[in-house]
Amino acid sequence: MQFVEAFTYGLLLGVATAISPGPFIALIIAEALDGKLKNAIIISFTPILTDIPIIFLSFSLLKNFLNKKEFLAVISFLGSIFLFYYGIYHTRTKRFSYIKATGKIEEPEDIISSLWKGIIVNLLSPYTYIFWVVIATSFLIKLDVLSRFVFIFSFFSGLIGSSILLAFLIYKGRIFLSSKYLVYITKILGIILILFGFRLLYEGLKYIGLI
Repeated sequence: MQFVEAFTYGLLLGVATAISPGPFIALIIAEALDGKLKNAIIISFTPILTDIPIIFLSFSLLKNFLNKKEFLAVISFLGSIFLFYYGIYHTRTKRFSYIKATGKIEEPEDIISSLWKGIIVNLLSPYTYIFWVVIATSFLIKLDVLSRFVFIFSFFSGLIGSSILLAFLIYKGRIFLSSKYLVYITKILGIILILFGFRLLYEGLKYIGLI
């Protein structure tokens, strides 16, 4: 049961993160619009390089507190607050201002340049740290070791797969240029994030014995 739960949560959070308005997805969209599909695909893989060290660092710093129910409750409450915030923010999305047709096709940059561009954007994004230190930890702390790896694997699968699909669709068909469909998808994912927030709130209340 933990295995299925970990895979489902990781995959949905990965997709939600990929489609969320922010510097990472904006960079991928910009590259695809400029005709640099290869660059956009390369950038889609950069979270593996930036997030893995953050995962190990967050668990190393928090491992001494993971057996204290009060601490687990605080983490769960913080995670729920951030998920409520991002979920409500996404449900209120009206347009993607950075999506615009340029009509130009540029020569792709080399792989190293694209990787560095994606790495810098991810490392300078506060959401990366908030997600792994607060939100993801809230789910990971109640999983066994194997299920934690399943969660991380499914998260990156959802994140990278959705990013590549979005880049490909924009590059090939420009179907999201009006931003209408992307807005609808974002609103749905915002609702999913809010539901996850209620789940963490429930877990936090359980830790302190109110449920």
